[in-house]
Amino acid sequence: MTLNQSLPVVNAPGTFTGSQTLDAAWQFSQDLLSTFTRDPDVGAKMQLAFDGDVQSLISLARSWASGDLTSFPDIFIRPAVDLNGALGAFAGEQNRIYLSQELLTSNADNIQVVAEVLLEELGHALDWQQGRTDTGGDEGAVFAQQVRGVDLDSGTLQALKQENDTVLLTLDGQLLQLEQARAEVNPAFDLIGLTELRNDPQFADIDGSGVSVAVIDTGLDRTHSLLEGNYITGVDFVNGGNNPVDRIDHGTHVAGIVGANDENIGVAPDVGLIGLQVFERNGNAYNSTIEDALEWVLDHREEYNIVAVNMSLGGGFYSSESRLFFDILKDDVQRLKDAGITVVSAAGNDYKDNEYGNLAAPAIYSTLAVGAVWQDGTTSRVRWQNGARDNSTGLGVPTI
Repeated sequence: MTLNQSLPVVNAPGTFTGSQTLDAAWQFSQDLLSTFTRDPDVGAKMQLAFDGDVQSLISLARSWASGDLTSFPDIFIRPAVDLNGALGAFAGEQNRIYLSQELLTSNADNIQVVAEVLLEELGHALDWQQGRTDTGGDEGAVFAQQVRGVDLDSGTLQALKQENDTVLLTLDGQLLQLEQARAEVNPAFDLIGLTELRNDPQFADIDGSGVSVAVIDTGLDRTHSLLEGNYITGVDFVNGGNNPVDRIDHGTHVAGIVGANDENIGVAPDVGLIGLQVFERNGNAYNSTIEDALEWVLDHREEYNIVAVNMSLGGGFYSSESRLFFDILKDDVQRLKDAGITVVSAAGNDYKDNEYGNLAAPAIYSTLAVGAVWQDGTTSRVRWQNGARDNSTGLGVPTI
């Protein structure tokens, strides 16, 4: 299929780089749209993304696929910083698609990436055509995946349906409400609220820059490609030395969640990482060794600007702090908290109703106790060794 009409790009020719990339991405998108709108199941697939009668939306998408762009949104190219770091956005009142300059210049050899963003914004435009208001969820992302022939599992679909992708930004002298396509593709970030936080202008610049997190665990692979750029220092409290070799990979995994430099993996992709190895070769850790690590953090907090400690470890089950006796870590954790450091610990792996209590230690006296959620909120039915079963996995308490 060839282009029947030029894309309505507002920028004058030559004023931005990547025009050939955009044209190629649109031709690729046209082909996908043409195939999609001829699919016998197109109505059901469109219904996944949009509420109500979708026949008019199918007709509009079909006209775009055939090259009739009279109702096609104008396209504006802007630096990503103007779009709050987004790859693309759609402004309904103005019927405008915004694409980031960086999206085009960095994907000249990967037009599928540009096409996916363009299709997502076309999905937002279709939704606007239907209701003249933004409906809940990221209907554009669902539409783009359907057009591309991607099967969405129930958990991913649910996460997209719950996502809030709107943001208020000032562009071209106007305060606009935009629906954004961002680089994050991790549905877990939607589930825990991270995507919403990153899309909020008040918090969009929070990425961990200038601060560090100490991960007290099995070590940290400082040579890992996703971690080495953020790695600051480490200590092996069992074997000695400043190389926190991770023989189990648990600590490396945890550090990746905290601060892998890929924003689709790391919660804070620019944070400094400190690995403190406290586990013996048999997989156990002594409280005295953990105490050494906590005291190290207290002594070095200013040197490395440590703002948080993570301990994905623990033992016992307690309904309150008063049920703990002779716990040598409690005072150390309190001193860290008094110094303004957030102490995050694992809630424990064996929770079952109140039979064994509520939280492991040190979680019971930490700043935050972290449990788990699962991407698929309907079909997980995860079973634990002690007989507990997670029947649902959304935000909140598991069903036992």
